[in-house]
Amino acid sequence: LTMSAMGAMARPPLAVPWPVVYWAGHVTAAVVLPLLYLLGRVLLQRPGTRSLGLVLVDLAQYGKVRGPVAKDWLHVPKRWFWHFYVVGAATTTILLLRVLSEQGWSRAGTCLAVYQVQVWRRLAECLFVQKASPGAQMHVLHYLLGVTYYLAVPGTLASLDGPVLRAQDPALLAGLALFLAGNACQHRCHVILAGLRGRGAADQSRYALPSGFLFDLVACPHYTSELVVYLGVLLLGGLDLALLLLQVFIFLELGFSAWTQDSWYRRKFPEEYPTKRRALIPMVF
Repeated sequence: LTMSAMGAMARPPLAVPWPVVYWAGHVTAAVVLPLLYLLGRVLLQRPGTRSLGLVLVDLAQYGKVRGPVAKDWLHVPKRWFWHFYVVGAATTTILLLRVLSEQGWSRAGTCLAVYQVQVWRRLAECLFVQKASPGAQMHVLHYLLGVTYYLAVPGTLASLDGPVLRAQDPALLAGLALFLAGNACQHRCHVILAGLRGRGAADQSRYALPSGFLFDLVACPHYTSELVVYLGVLLLGGLDLALLLLQVFIFLELGFSAWTQDSWYRRKFPEEYPTKRRALIPMVF
């Protein structure tokens, strides 16, 4: 063996950071899930495979778009969404304090600090603004994935390398602008959705067609705003590969959810629903 060959053999294999592997797996799952849903819809039409179809469709839906379920005991109330943000707020706070004590203001510290705004705002909205329907449920797997998601995102941000962006850096200015705009728009959307619900139990169980603000353009502008929020974090994180995969995962997951909700609105309100309204991206999708 030559010296160069021996040196190549002695080098350790390239280690892939865990966030890259984690979010690459989530992107794969987000691609497979709609396919399983479509397969489930086909199986529902056949008497011999209806049970399997129910399981597959049930995995892909929650809240108002959820149809018949395979096993009701596999579901938890959708109002438990606030659990996600408790986990996210606690994890982000702990990691931010650790990063600041070890690194000072770094790229990781900046991203964790702005993410604090997102998770604490969402927690406040879940507790004081949003009104989930009493019967709205989600699959227990969605619940567990939501909890792990809000552990993994702060962990991903804490793993970022690099110094803090300079004040005059365009990426810092654009990232902060997108992050703040996305937060403001999403909050406004949640206020509008909450305003559709009355105070009584009967009113809170009844669904209405949202309109006004960004709802005139897309069915789920709160999802569109979420994409803008994470795009801002992506810029603040220096276009890190793990954050890029996270952005792709969010787009696929929210895109599928927006599509199912747009389809539900069209079935529920066939006469009132604007024909030009899209699901997630104005004039595109």
